[in-house]
Amino acid sequence: MLNSNQENLLEEIAIRYSGRINEYQVYKWLRQFKEDEYDIALEVLLKLNFFSIDDIYTELENNIPKVINRINNYYKFLEENNKKIIEEKPSVPQISLAKRLLKDLKRNNPIFITAIGSYGKSGTAMIYYVTHVPYYRENSKLFAIIDNSNRLNIKNAVNLKKDQTPILSKNLLQQIVIVDDIIGSGDSLIKYIKNELIPVMNSIGLKFSIHILSLIALQEGIENVKSSIPKINLYFYGKVVEKSFEYKSKVFGYPIKRMKFKVFCEKYGKGLYNSGRPDNIDYPLGHKDSQMLVVFPHSTPNNTIPILWSNKSKWYPLFPRSTDKRIDKSKHMREELGVWTSIAKRLNLAKYIMSNNVYDSVNLQLLCVVKLLHEGKSLEYILSELGIFEKELHSILSLAQQKDMLTSKLKLTGYAKLLYKEVRKEIRRQNIKKNEVENENVLYLPKTFRGFT
Repeated sequence: MLNSNQENLLEEIAIRYSGRINEYQVYKWLRQFKEDEYDIALEVLLKLNFFSIDDIYTELENNIPKVINRINNYYKFLEENNKKIIEEKPSVPQISLAKRLLKDLKRNNPIFITAIGSYGKSGTAMIYYVTHVPYYRENSKLFAIIDNSNRLNIKNAVNLKKDQTPILSKNLLQQIVIVDDIIGSGDSLIKYIKNELIPVMNSIGLKFSIHILSLIALQEGIENVKSSIPKINLYFYGKVVEKSFEYKSKVFGYPIKRMKFKVFCEKYGKGLYNSGRPDNIDYPLGHKDSQMLVVFPHSTPNNTIPILWSNKSKWYPLFPRSTDKRIDKSKHMREELGVWTSIAKRLNLAKYIMSNNVYDSVNLQLLCVVKLLHEGKSLEYILSELGIFEKELHSILSLAQQKDMLTSKLKLTGYAKLLYKEVRKEIRRQNIKKNEVENENVLYLPKTFRGFT
């Protein structure tokens, strides 16, 4: 049983992290601990670095201008320095190079933006956020998004001029911005730079600087990246934190209290996450012992302590990682959405049913979007959860508008709400999958969701 103070905290937590969890889910997660440990568990939740969508946009709106300012200062320095070289009239080759640099500075040198990982990963969400920040939209001509759906493909994202003349300069340091939601150990970033970025840039013959824009980064991870890639100019932007249970951290206060929380998280985190083959190292405090307390609207990183996100060993995760819980619950959601389409068809909601195929992928896409919008999920969240391109999402939204399910402002119409209400009422009446429908926030991705198997 919860005491009154714990009940108030539970309600406060559900409100603070609304959109990701509700009171029922917090209580279900809490019951996995001993009653005399409820206070510790609740305080862990209160210490989270929870990024709302507004938080993400604020961070990016603050940091993207810093990137631009640093790049502009670099160009300004080059311009002033090379003008001096020409005035001093050194050797002919030096003057020639200086003039070429000045000429290149007057051309449109795009700033490359790329994200780690393929579409459907956190990089998808981060690119979406970046390109919808007001500052970016006002200065979009300065940037070129690098296609990273399969492999890094700079040549096709360079935005060649109409006459097909390349606008890149081999006399300037090409500026590359890598966006990611989090830097934990730094290993993924190192691998991406070494295995993808450096080989491609070398093949083009360009020298470059890298600006790493993250929402939050572990200080230890930043140091790891710097020491592993010493010969390239690296600049970091975003919130920097220490490991939550280390002596430098102030998250849990004084050492004795900090140790109490560490022991608690280690005890319940054992066996919930390991590194996989070939090492199979157990990490009860997150990947590579990251000890982070970070949750995003679109995902929960494995750097976060696993008692919050793991579903291993029948553990109930409060903030499941996008893939783990989705895969585990796919069968339930398939049945649920199958019931939805069947009932909608039986109730003669012909305007909604697009074909005679109950499991038609278009029906399932629309159902997913309607369901998530009805739950108050943002478009950014839906984009990440479905693992689709922004263009594909807009196609689904456009189709929903054509079927009178969405308004021009992308709000559910009365018809869509009626559909949702009628289907849910029929499900409750028949007592079909009541527990899954009422108590679980899950999402089904059909096998042919995007035309692929």
